[in-house]
Amino acid sequence: MGDRIVYGVMRDGEEKAISGLVSQVFDEFVAPGYDREGIDTFMDYTEPDAIALRSLLGHNFALTAKVGGLIVGAIEVRGYEHICLLFVDKSYQRRGIARELIRRAIVKCSKRTGFVHLSVNSSPFAIPFYTSMGFVQTDKEQLQDGIRYIPMLLAYK
Repeated sequence: MGDRIVYGVMRDGEEKAISGLVSQVFDEFVAPGYDREGIDTFMDYTEPDAIALRSLLGHNFALTAKVGGLIVGAIEVRGYEHICLLFVDKSYQRRGIARELIRRAIVKCSKRTGFVHLSVNSSPFAIPFYTSMGFVQTDKEQLQDGIRYIPMLLAYK
């Protein structure tokens, strides 16, 4: 697929498409390692209204990757320093989309005074990807509200 990928800031009304993408990818790759509490906690966090509210309040920003107008990848960053969500449609994985979303998020974050790092609470599934991006594990696996994650950090100068 030589489809052109267009990157941009999430627009009003795209929350539903992002939520659907996240849910689909989560169900296949992440949910099998979670119990019911973790799945419910995650799904509540990724509801379209929750994504819209975080964006509206200005605490978070989201970037998208689109092919033919369809959202195939998305990243959400909190406080210009923490990746909350990073998901790419299965059929578009391994094409550099997640890598480019992180690169663009870093550019956006670096325009803020004092930006020195980007953190993420990685699912066990995503550890190899984040490690390949230069993130380092900062603590052992954690479990909070049923969510399994490994804290990681990317120092940026």
